[in-house]
Amino acid sequence: MQSAKNRSGNSGIYLARLMSPEEVTEATGVTQIPSEIRNGWALCGDMPEGLWKVMQNQTERIGFRVSAFTTPNSRGYAIFTVQIRDYQIRFLLQMGWLKHTQFFETGARDGIYVSLGRDGGDHALVQKFHIQQHELEPLSAMSKLCLTSDLNTELPELKLATQGAFATDTIPSAMPGQWVKHVTLNVVLP
Repeated sequence: MQSAKNRSGNSGIYLARLMSPEEVTEATGVTQIPSEIRNGWALCGDMPEGLWKVMQNQTERIGFRVSAFTTPNSRGYAIFTVQIRDYQIRFLLQMGWLKHTQFFETGARDGIYVSLGRDGGDHALVQKFHIQQHELEPLSAMSKLCLTSDLNTELPELKLATQGAFATDTIPSAMPGQWVKHVTLNVVLP
């Protein structure tokens, strides 16, 4: 579901989903999807048409990074970033929710799958990223300390976090020597 897109078609804000290995297995059922994908954590989001064309035909290296920040109200957020050239696709996850904490604790074991749909359509590109457990341990520790309440209480701050995470200069480039010019943000709700 798309909630915002710029005129160039290279940036946008989407709602996204974090799927546990059990949810991925249930959603894929009996398909020809490889078992290693069906048994891993998946960040599922979308990207605008302009970026889809770049990703579909890419032969270049893809950058990946994990970042985190906390707010003055003791809310924490993690951002998982995929980058090709000057395009970043970011996943914003609020810390403190049980499912997100479980993901931070176990996501490095088998790798993290990122599924990116074509602007809300039926087609998706799936890429596996390997991350070291020591890179996720701080997220797990932060997530256990962060406060959460119900989603309605969290929405005003989530809106501010979304605005900040969508800014091109919020997350440094995952590609040395490459400036970030386009951002697609996928907001993962608990």
